[in-house]
Formats: sequence, structure tokens, C-alpha cells
Amino acid sequence: MSSSEDLDSILDRLNTLSEEEEMDIGDIVKAVVGKESDEELEDWVRAAFEDIDRSLNLVEMAQGILAIRDWREQQA
Repeated sequence: MSSSEDLDSILDRLNTLSEEEEMDIGDIVKAVVGKESDEELEDWVRAAFEDIDRSLNLVEMAQGILAIRDWREQQA
């Protein structure tokens, strides 16, 4: 994450999304990474989120998705 301004923008998008009845993993990933979202990233995020035994807040969701994205880029 390059700046707190980026995180603020991401959190704004997630907040708007969270006002809907149900948040879909694909929509959450797109809200965080935008055009970088793809099915493989969504699958990684889904697997990671399913492994957590508690609810995540929006900051944790954003940071987790960004960490998975960054990890995947380092593996390429």
C-alpha cells in the first residue's frame, strides 16, 4: 500500500459495498485492487478468508487482500 490516502479510498469503497446485504468475495477483491482483480486472486482470498475463524473488519480485509496480491506478484 503506497499511502494512507490509498487505504482511505479502499476503505471508502469497502464501506459502500458493506452497506449492501451480502458482500461477495469477487466484489470485495475488486473494491480493494480494482483492475488487478482476477479469478485466481479471488480464489486465494476466498481460501484465506475461509481459514479465519472470526469476522474481519474492513481494514483487515483490505490489508489481507493487498498482502495476498503482493505475495502473488513476488512469486511470479
